Amino acid sequence: MKKVFVLLICSLLLHPVAFAQSAPVGDKWALVIGVSKFQDSSLDLKYPAKDAKDFCDFLIEKANFAPDHVKLLVDSQATRSRILTEIGDSWLPRLAKPNDLVVIYFSSHGSPSQMDLEGMNYVIAHDTSRNALFGTGISLQDLSSIIQSRVHCDRIVLILDACHSGAAKTKSDGKGLVRQGNFDIGQIPMGKGMMIICSSEPSQVSWESKKYENGVFTRKLIDGLSTRGQYTKLPEAFVALKTGVQTEVLEDRGELQQPVLKSSWKGDDLVLASKPISPRTLPDELKGNGGKVEIAIVPASSRIPIINKGPMVDRISILPVVGPTKVKMDAIWQGFAQKDNLDVTKRLLELELDKKIEVEFQKEVKHHLRNRDVVTGDLQSKYQLQMEVLEVELQDNYMGDIADMRLSGKLINAESGETLWLLKSKKFSRLTQAKHDDSIFSEITNYFPRAMAKELAKTIVTAIKDQ
Repeated sequence: MKKVFVLLICSLLLHPVAFAQSAPVGDKWALVIGVSKFQDSSLDLKYPAKDAKDFCDFLIEKANFAPDHVKLLVDSQATRSRILTEIGDSWLPRLAKPNDLVVIYFSSHGSPSQMDLEGMNYVIAHDTSRNALFGTGISLQDLSSIIQSRVHCDRIVLILDACHSGAAKTKSDGKGLVRQGNFDIGQIPMGKGMMIICSSEPSQVSWESKKYENGVFTRKLIDGLSTRGQYTKLPEAFVALKTGVQTEVLEDRGELQQPVLKSSWKGDDLVLASKPISPRTLPDELKGNGGKVEIAIVPASSRIPIINKGPMVDRISILPVVGPTKVKMDAIWQGFAQKDNLDVTKRLLELELDKKIEVEFQKEVKHHLRNRDVVTGDLQSKYQLQMEVLEVELQDNYMGDIADMRLSGKLINAESGETLWLLKSKKFSRLTQAKHDDSIFSEITNYFPRAMAKELAKTIVTAIKDQ
């Protein structure tokens, strides 16, 4: 017993952050910011203020955040000074304790590093001037440092629906200031227990929906966080978010938008809707507004595009793979997954199944098109190949484990919008010798990408050559 106790104490001393993040959530706080209307009206967007209001309502109504623990700032309320004061001075630093949970959400423009003399990236506040970003914008790198140093909490989730930020305003309903480049969250300093979710990759647009009055990212974020109600873990919500955003934007616009997650989390997976074990009563001067603010949707005619999409380059681009969208398991596999708390989708993504499919298709297509350039993730390429892993199925078998994977795909001519090749669904199978062992996932992520690419690449290349 003494040895066990000593080992436990040593474990807590060696991994205090992981222990803190695995402990129950004491209390929960959220600062939610959305800017649709700017002092510079040429920057106006349509839905960010509504996105922020809807996310605020979700936190209160579905995610167990107390109304007076949530503060919403929209449009003229969301000045640079007000935002930094709420984060670094008057609100969050006076409330959040180490075992609490803090969520900070932005929906606005963002600026790419090319717009600043020193190559910094900025979130755009209501009163930001595009010609004086250093003095009027909020540096993303500084924002991260301020949160780390002044918000005394070991669980912080920062959500940026800001074109990640400023990838483009290629059309009137994409967010951003200029087309070329923007910030990469890989460059953001991460504190202990911090998680950042961005709405798109550095070169992409974050789109407002054609179907409903929201940005696609925020609507799919709320949907993802609702996957299993109040038991939804953030990693599984992110998988649903990523798949939902990619699918809708590709179907509606023929463009790619891929949300990104970066985390320094060391404890158990976070459940955003978990009930706080030590909710606190606040004095009136510290109470949040609970989202009780008026918002207005900016008319589409006032959203002025700043730059148009450039010409297509005559090459082939393998776009980021979507999915796995669905995982099926027989009863034996379900028992195994439950016993080991195994998230199959998360494990496959950790082993970079999607990236390996991209690499193998790039390799095989290039092999058949020796004189053509084949790249990955480039939206300016004339020919764009998009694939989705529709389903992964795992079954126990007396000879081993059977793994099935269904793939769909589409090759388009991005200049004309014509679909050159379409694969609705194709099943690939593998009998593995790994029995309910993590090595099965390594085998799956190595075998299937090669098998898929070798079988399909020649047909894809034929469709390109026929042009």
